[in-house]
Amino acid sequence: MEHGTFAELIARVIGIINAIIPLLAGLALLGFMYNMFLLIWQTNHGHAQDAERRTMIIWNLIALFVLFSIWGILRILLHTFFPNDFQSGGGGVHFGDTSYF
Repeated sequence: MEHGTFAELIARVIGIINAIIPLLAGLALLGFMYNMFLLIWQTNHGHAQDAERRTMIIWNLIALFVLFSIWGILRILLHTFFPNDFQSGGGGVHFGDTSYF
């Protein structure tokens, strides 16, 4: 069994999260747009499910906020604990495009 460093463990965990969060954010955005479409369509056609649609839209917005907040917190933690890996462009922890930091 091979033992890695703590930085390698963090890099693997962040890599997994980095792959999952955009997928979940895309699904939440798709759900938000779908519920907005249904709310507009049902309002124009006289259906009485507006309260349920509004609740779903609010939950979609909360999901988007939480997902992007987690992503931002992870970036802050990475820049705090592994600052050299981002400045040198070296082979340490990678977390997507960090050129704007």
